Amino acid sequence: MAEPGALDYFYGTEAEQYTFYRIPKVLFTDPGFRRITADAKILYGLMLTAAVG
Repeated sequence: MAEPGALDYFYGTEAEQYTFYRIPKVLFTDPGFRRITADAKILYGLMLTAAVG
């Protein structure tokens, strides 16, 4: 049993399970973007991440 306050560490590819992409919420909530497919919105989010990161 781990001691109180002990932290678990993730090594190598284990940390990748907590990777996420930020996609603007407005793409999914604003009626102006209703006609755009979810795939296109996700692709935009991925490209936006690549441009910023």
